[in-house]
Amino acid sequence: MENLRDNINNSRINGHVGTLNMETHTVVWGGIIGGALVSIMCATVLNFLGLGLGLAASSSGNTDLSQVGMGAVAWLFVTGILSALVCGWLAGKFSHTICKLEKACHGLVSWSLAMILTIAITAAGAGALLGGAASAMGHNPLATSKMTQIANNNMSAMTASDAASNGQNQADMPKMAEDAAGKLGAGALVLFAALIVSAIASMIAAACSGMKKREHYTV
Repeated sequence: MENLRDNINNSRINGHVGTLNMETHTVVWGGIIGGALVSIMCATVLNFLGLGLGLAASSSGNTDLSQVGMGAVAWLFVTGILSALVCGWLAGKFSHTICKLEKACHGLVSWSLAMILTIAITAAGAGALLGGAASAMGHNPLATSKMTQIANNNMSAMTASDAASNGQNQADMPKMAEDAAGKLGAGALVLFAALIVSAIASMIAAACSGMKKREHYTV
């Protein structure tokens, strides 16, 4: 109590009551985890909405598949930014600090946690799907034998012209590999840009979240 009174007295200048900064430099994990979870749920809902709109557009028959693909990429980009804004705002709102830099750091940590959880969930889901498909094929001898028969029939049905065509395709494989590498590189750059923009959006939203008023104390 004596220390508090001394701080109040020291903050008084020329008869004016000073302002006490009661903030503490601590990491509020509750806000960080909550922001990450809400961000993942928001992204999931928006992705389902985008999937429904994409399927509806492609089923009409009047939409080019390339346009659908570009629309899907743009939707994922916008979804990532919106979910990052929600993540950063919640993490900054519950950070219990008035420092914009600390709020931004909370937003960045919450965004990082959301990305880690998203990658883990996606990898686990993909692994489960592949494992289920492999298990189903292994426990269905009829399907396995049918695929083997189809492969054998295709091999036996090859003629000399087919072999020549196959050789031509093998000659074109280096160019196809270059094209695939270029597309993968472009996709990686787009993903990199999306991650950077979403991280910045999360930090800005956290820094601009509700500011707490400083409390004034009088002696």
